[in-house]
Amino acid sequence: MEIMNLIPQNILEALKNSLSGFYGSEFVQSNAFNFLIVVILLVIICKYAKIGQKLTSAQESVKDSIDNSIKARENSIEELLKANEAAESVKEEISEIEENCDNSITALNEKIEKETDIQIENIHKNTEKIINSENKQVISELSGKTALAAIELAKKHIKEVLKNKPQYHQKFIEESINELESGLK
Repeated sequence: MEIMNLIPQNILEALKNSLSGFYGSEFVQSNAFNFLIVVILLVIICKYAKIGQKLTSAQESVKDSIDNSIKARENSIEELLKANEAAESVKEEISEIEENCDNSITALNEKIEKETDIQIENIHKNTEKIINSENKQVISELSGKTALAAIELAKKHIKEVLKNKPQYHQKFIEESINELESGLK
């Protein structure tokens, strides 16, 4: 885009008319005049191109971006602090859970040991009862067998004595009759 197209026509005409008298002079030919024209053209271009407004708008946009970045940074810092607090809280909760688990394990272990001791004691008592019962049964059986064997032995002995000494036969009969009579009274 040409610079001349940016300057309105009426301003260009006015410039030409005012400069036509000076065109041949030394001032117009000097670098100062050229510099002045460039400055005037820049001012006109800036005014019509709204560069000041665009610069202000760009500055505001940059300022807004910086403000948004600062807010985002502050929000991120807050979230980081909250996350750190949450992490600490989780660590504390884990410690509490571990402690509760240790306590539960200890309590369960003690309960199992007590129940095991009780069961062992019950087994021991039941075993003693069974052994005592078996002993009584064996003693009873042995007593019965011993009594039968003693009766058989006594019977054989009495028969032997009666066979070898017939005089005892009458004596045993008389003693048995006396015992029967005394039992009836």
